[in-house]
This record gives sequence, C-alpha cells and structure tokens, in this order.
Amino acid sequence: MDVYVTNSTAFTPYDGSTLTYLVGEVANALSVSVGWVEIHATFYDAEGAVVDEGWTFACIHHLAPEMSSPFVVVYSNLPASSWDHYELRLAWDAPAYTPLPMEVSNINDFFDNWDAFHVTGDVRNQYDRRLSHVTACVAMYDVAGETIGVWRDDVAYLDPDETDSFDVEVYFWKHKPDQSKMAGYSLQVYNVYEYTTAAEREKARQVGDKKAELAAQMRADQEAHQ
Repeated sequence: MDVYVTNSTAFTPYDGSTLTYLVGEVANALSVSVGWVEIHATFYDAEGAVVDEGWTFACIHHLAPEMSSPFVVVYSNLPASSWDHYELRLAWDAPAYTPLPMEVSNINDFFDNWDAFHVTGDVRNQYDRRLSHVTACVAMYDVAGETIGVWRDDVAYLDPDETDSFDVEVYFWKHKPDQSKMAGYSLQVYNVYEYTTAAEREKARQVGDKKAELAAQMRADQEAHQ
C-alpha cells in the first residue's frame, strides 16, 4: 500500500436534505511525506451510470509516513435515492513538506443545543518561526471505528510562543441526533503546510477555494435545517 483510504461512509444529514456528506480517513504508508493529498469520489446508480463526482483535500494536506488525516466531501442535489455506490481515487505529490505537530492544551468536547459536536482547546506555537497555516481537525467515530463526521478550524498567524484558541464544530454527522452512536473522536492540530514556489502557491489557492466551497455548502444546509 502507499496512500490509501482506511474507511469512509456517505450519509444524508437530515430528512429532506438533498445533500450527501462523504467522510473518511486517508493514511500514508510510504516511507516519504506526501503533499496536497486529494480524494476524488464518483457516485453511481444501480446500473453503473455516473450520478455525481466531487473531490476534496485531506484535512491535513501533507502527510508524513504513517500519518493519517480525515476528509469530507459535500455533494449538492444528491439524495440517497439517486445513488447505489461510490468509488474513491487518490492523488498526491511527493516528496513534500512534513507537517508540524502543535502544542495543544485545555481540550474540551461537548454537544451543543443543535446536537453539533464541538472540540475546543488552545494551540501554542512552540517553534522558532511564525506559522501561518495551523489547522485543527476532528473525526468522529462509531463503535466499529468508522468515521461518521469530520470538520476543521483554522488558526492563522501564530508567532513564536503565541497561543490561540480553536473550536471545531462538526454540525452534521451520521446518525445525528442519536449521540449514543458516537463512540469517540480524534483531534489533530498541525501546521499543515508551508510554501515558497509558484506551484505551491497555486495549490494553496486551490485549498482555500475548496475550504470556502465546503464552508458555504455547510452554512446553507445548517440554515435550512434550523
């Protein structure tokens, strides 16, 4: 194996929604770091015809050897009745920047009044240079260890020894609002990448565009749900 999907699941967030959330995790089994990990998903109907396609970056865009990251793709106008199965394909660049683990403290987790799952805490830059791409990523799991929800919170521009807070809110997750279906979660807080070349800046722009697209889809669905 090289870079592979460890698990994934697709679900409709609530009755009446036309969106489908595809969540899961990818892992790097190579001996080198990989960068800008992309997950491409294609949905098919029972006859094998393509219903929809989409893609996203892994939450931690660069993965060191033996490192994993959650991911989420959101599809508009893809009700559960329209598809039968899906296939995943991965793409990445290598070798790449190795993400820096951040110092984290005061971790807390809770469900709010909307049954959204939150993980909060403080992150400190323990390194000797300014870091500007710090991300906190959360994956929720069921009793079988399958991913049932994913989201992130970005913390920008931490100077050396500077601390800031994060609040990762997983608003939609499989089985919501049945909190008994959640068995645990993982939290990863990394400086996810640094870039210097024109090609890397272009990749960073694509990451930003994809994050903005996902956030807009989720906000619209939250407003419809509430």
